[in-house]
Amino acid sequence: MWPVSLGFIIESVCEVLSINVERKIEMEVWLAFSAKVLVDTTLHELSNKVYNDMHQGLKNVVLTLQH
Repeated sequence: MWPVSLGFIIESVCEVLSINVERKIEMEVWLAFSAKVLVDTTLHELSNKVYNDMHQGLKNVVLTLQH
């Protein structure tokens, strides 16, 4: 079994990579959503929240790797 920190890292990185068909579709949806945000200001709040969540998750991965 993986140590908790290594399992966390693997899971976190896999969330943002298109490692399978499901993730590839999710990334395509995210890209389409990101393009829509440029012309639809009502989506800015949601876009910022998702971006901040992804940023924090990847920041946690980097911090875990540093220790």
